[in-house]
Amino acid sequence: MTRLRVEPRTSAPLSLHVAAFAVPVAATALLGSLVFLSFSISPLAGLHAFFVAPVSSAHGLSELLVKAAPLTLIGCGLALAFRSNTWNIGAEGQFTLGAIAGCGVALFAPWQDSALMLPAMILAALAAGAFWAGIVAWLRTRFAANEILSSLMLVYVAQFLLLWLVQGPWRDPDGFNFPETRLLQDAATLSPLLPGTRLHSGVLFVLPAAVCLWLILYRSLFGFQLRVVGAAPRAARFAGFSRARIIWLTLCLGGALAGLAGTLEVSGVIGQLVPRISPGYGFTAIIVAFLGGLHPLGVVAAALLVALTYLGAETAQILLGLPHAAAGIFQGLLLFTVLGGGFLRRYRVRVIPRAETATAGTAGTTKTAPSLSSPSSTITGTTKTAPSLSPSSSTTTAPSLSSSTITETTKTAAPLSSSSSSLSSTTTATETVTGKVTTKTTPSLSSSSSSSTTAGTTKTVTKTETDDG
Repeated sequence: MTRLRVEPRTSAPLSLHVAAFAVPVAATALLGSLVFLSFSISPLAGLHAFFVAPVSSAHGLSELLVKAAPLTLIGCGLALAFRSNTWNIGAEGQFTLGAIAGCGVALFAPWQDSALMLPAMILAALAAGAFWAGIVAWLRTRFAANEILSSLMLVYVAQFLLLWLVQGPWRDPDGFNFPETRLLQDAATLSPLLPGTRLHSGVLFVLPAAVCLWLILYRSLFGFQLRVVGAAPRAARFAGFSRARIIWLTLCLGGALAGLAGTLEVSGVIGQLVPRISPGYGFTAIIVAFLGGLHPLGVVAAALLVALTYLGAETAQILLGLPHAAAGIFQGLLLFTVLGGGFLRRYRVRVIPRAETATAGTAGTTKTAPSLSSPSSTITGTTKTAPSLSPSSSTTTAPSLSSSTITETTKTAAPLSSSSSSLSSTTTATETVTGKVTTKTTPSLSSSSSSSTTAGTTKTVTKTETDDG
């Protein structure tokens, strides 16, 4: 018989990190094949439509980068927060508020045709996203509110705020009563990188942002403090690292990046505010962060893969007639397999043979303790029996000793004899102190020699007195 033991890893080799990325992808493809079979679709045809056909053209590659850009920005911010054990689940709300702030500047700023428009929009988006995440940080540090719940609830607040704006004060008066704002001016839109595609210059922010976050995380004192707070909170507390400071900085930094992604999406892809500006980038970025191993550079590769599932769902819907919800199925499968890979990256499972329990009996030990001019007394096992004393030349006969039980290992007491003595009285007492047995024998002799013998924890003391009476 064997049993399994889960043990934390002291270190993980590079090959294990690579496997933690590759194995979930392969497992997702395998499980996805079962999904295709349930729709009576060939697994090879389904996988081809999901992962190959979307990137078989320049237009498909440009769309892949367009969708990967917000996932990368949000995922990098979430990776920093998750590394510090700060669970920011509300990036979708920070994304929405950043889009609202950037579009608000573009709609109402007095410098409509100025070159300062885009920088102002970006700064407003960064500030709005950081502010929305700062509410979560304040609730966490001031009232110990759970950041998971507070950040998630703020998502709905931001979405209802967006709905109110596009249906109310910001609605385009010339938009035939549709819930949308007017189109942004040219100065407020990002220029395309490839003509005829939606690939915009905002994509150029992604890779530098990931590299900067990598430098912050692994080449700065703040990054070291962040990692220590997440990995060993008690050690961080003893070292004097401020947990509240880490919470504020990671949440605000992640919120700022999510807000930036929101403005880039509105300015580079949509061109106006509409009720739905995100297909769920804020929530999908959670999968991206974990699939990338909570590493900024790993997040870049994970964002490309997850963005491919969005494109694959659209392609499979056109070519195979699959519902668009198939993208959610693949993302959910990917999340579960990623969590399993993360578990194996942090822990290892050992197979340990079950130890056989041996039960052996304990044999007793026999000891013999002779007495004065009498047959020897015998102790067998843990029971000591002392017979009555019957000396031949005594004037007073000592009372007999009944059997007494002790819990001690076997000991042998040497006999005490006297050749020229007249035994007048003998007193025998047995005491048990803290698990040890002490036997004292005090005969009253007229003329004798005294002897004392001690063995183990048993002490025999003979005192000599002269009985004048």
